[in-house]
Amino acid sequence: MNRPPRLIFLSSSDPLDVRSFSGVLLHMVSALREVYPTMEVLRSSRPIGFRRFQRGVLQITKGRVDPYYWRPLNRWFARRLAKRWRGERALVIGVVNAALVAELAALVPVLNVTDSTFELMRNYYATFANLDHKTARRAEEDELHSIVRSIHNSFSSAWAAKSAIEHYGAPPEAVSVISWGCNLDDVRLEDIRSPEVGGDECRLLFIGGDWTRKGGDVVCSTADLLSKRGLRLRVDLVGATAADVGSDTPAWLHHWGFLNKADRDDFARLRELMRDADFLFLPTRQDCTPMVFSECNAYGTPAITRDVGGVSDVIHDGINGIETIWLDQNRYVELRRTARREYERRLNWRSWAQGIAAVIQKLDVEGRF
Repeated sequence: MNRPPRLIFLSSSDPLDVRSFSGVLLHMVSALREVYPTMEVLRSSRPIGFRRFQRGVLQITKGRVDPYYWRPLNRWFARRLAKRWRGERALVIGVVNAALVAELAALVPVLNVTDSTFELMRNYYATFANLDHKTARRAEEDELHSIVRSIHNSFSSAWAAKSAIEHYGAPPEAVSVISWGCNLDDVRLEDIRSPEVGGDECRLLFIGGDWTRKGGDVVCSTADLLSKRGLRLRVDLVGATAADVGSDTPAWLHHWGFLNKADRDDFARLRELMRDADFLFLPTRQDCTPMVFSECNAYGTPAITRDVGGVSDVIHDGINGIETIWLDQNRYVELRRTARREYERRLNWRSWAQGIAAVIQKLDVEGRF
């Protein structure tokens, strides 16, 4: 019988820092350690000082050149890491770290975990679109190599998995879709609002740091129209800046600014807003797999959003989305219940970790590492 593999969790930023990737990495680690208590977690995949160097180059080149994609550096980093596990039956879980995974997967078995591909991000975000031609070409090659060299690729949405298969040529059997979870500690049933509890005021919640991309302007213009039609409502804005909101704020608008999950009071306020909202209103224009949907599902709060990117893999119309139901109390109550069920069934990190464990077990049985 093969000895148990040595599992290593590796990402592009510190996975034990709640600020890294909005808490996704920390929750991944916590959930996986319930299954694999001895899993090794690397706090940094690159040498000390690299981030400062990276920021300097980005600043000097106005974001057009990013050392994250410098292949000689990544090859050197990968070799240094691979030496640590020489002679062992190791499996690296590489999370949102394509440039390094591209090199590391040529040396040790890697399970690649991410929420998008460079092809999709290049057409989505200005940060990637701004890269110069040489850097963009390297990034595209790194994405290809990270996918085809890894022994398996796990994506958070079918949208991203489709790109891996159709654009990068990944074999379908080397790709899986496992929903990501909720970046909150377990939300108990007794902590959520009963579906039947509510008033005649419709409470809409917007959470987003990028006002235009997340659709904050649409939230305010829609709320203004509904208010003029006579609907009693309240809109809570989280993440928006004072410049986004402006000085002329209507009575129905409540601006909370940035709420830091690492701050106890801020986090308590955020959870309270999620619990008390009637809908999360996030008409995002561009997104991969927004964690806020899963978080609100935990409280039974359904969403109004757009079908873009990987959103439809989280939000299912009529289950935890919205049609024309606010005035139909029975349908609204059922929508809150089904939103919570979606969280319990799949939109939690325990379910994600179990899915990853099933993939690892299959790869082990097949002798892939």
